[in-house]
Amino acid sequence: MFEAEQKQVEQRILAFCREKGLPEPRLSWGWIPFDGHWGISTSLFQLAAQEIRTAGVKANVQERATELAEQIAAFLGTPEGFERVEAVRGYLNLYFSTAAYAQRVVDAVLEQGANFGRGERLHERVMVEFSQPNTHKAFHVGHLRSAILGDTLCRILEFAGYDVVR
Repeated sequence: MFEAEQKQVEQRILAFCREKGLPEPRLSWGWIPFDGHWGISTSLFQLAAQEIRTAGVKANVQERATELAEQIAAFLGTPEGFERVEAVRGYLNLYFSTAAYAQRVVDAVLEQGANFGRGERLHERVMVEFSQPNTHKAFHVGHLRSAILGDTLCRILEFAGYDVVR
């Protein structure tokens, strides 16, 4: 669900680089460790190193990456779908707007109804073995538990798009 926002931010970062005459960066996004807010982060060290190497000057990559992160954060402002943008020691951190994301999830659930979360058919066969009661022993609640868990797992896998062999 975050692909559109991420692509929008990438386009703005590329526009910043073109405007400043910087090399085009290869951005690699990662998740920010959860501390009450979800977000994505990218390092600007590679861009700083490319710029320094291209210019042929001696400079501190860490300092330049920090400067670039601050400049890009100021250039971006607060993009749609995000609640804040931070520049931290050469990293650009973007935190998603929880309210906006929650509303999108609720809208998707209401729109898709019973099909929400259904996976596309994967054409991949999965075999699930689960116990059936032994015909030579008394049936007890343990047999029922295993049968229910096995059947539930099969239904979840089928909903996710797998061909299930029971």
